[in-house]
Amino acid sequence: MAKSIKQLQEESLAFLDNLAANQEYELAKLGGIDKYLLGAAKTFLDRAKDNIIKQGLVSSGDLLSDLTFEFEAGNNTYTISIGYPKESKAAEYYDYVNKGVRGYVSGSPNSRYKFNSPYPSKKMALNILKWTRKLTIREKYDANVNKTKFGKKRASVTKMVDEAKSKKRLAYAIASSIKKKGIKKSRFFDDALDFTFGQEFVNGLSKIYGKQIGIVIKSTFNGNNNK
Repeated sequence: MAKSIKQLQEESLAFLDNLAANQEYELAKLGGIDKYLLGAAKTFLDRAKDNIIKQGLVSSGDLLSDLTFEFEAGNNTYTISIGYPKESKAAEYYDYVNKGVRGYVSGSPNSRYKFNSPYPSKKMALNILKWTRKLTIREKYDANVNKTKFGKKRASVTKMVDEAKSKKRLAYAIASSIKKKGIKKSRFFDDALDFTFGQEFVNGLSKIYGKQIGIVIKSTFNGNNNK
């Protein structure tokens, strides 16, 4: 479960308080801000992955497994890069899943992305065909699939695939329906951003930065009493 920003603030401030009380710290090893930022990045990943699982967005697994972050600390600068590596397939489509895609006919959901035609491309139909085949294979090894709402949906699609005379025709029909109706927004990514990096995060960063600077000043003067 993702930690709250308040929890991260308390942990980071407690860490710095402990350093100040012991006075056995080295300036180069102060890590209050680092601890806070790394904790926030981990919180974002946990929240986003929880959203992916709860909404049943796992198909190929790329959305879940490839989501990551990079952390860089320089001279008074910190950079957190969160998302999907360029080489990940999820980098190509995650924001469509996140923000949704407006249907050509329905005009919903409200999204900056939209389908410009009701006719699916061969590539889209092929991807749908691969997806339905995965569902069929998965059903053979998942005895409890029908116990969940998402499982029932998967089971119904699998039955359609098994009964269809032409799986390719069915895949094209599903793809066509998606283009007309659109793709519902999940906000799995945006929700995690709002949850993690809102105003509370900024306020916490200010508190921790001030505390850490205070310790640095105290340590500097303790070590240079003749100045």
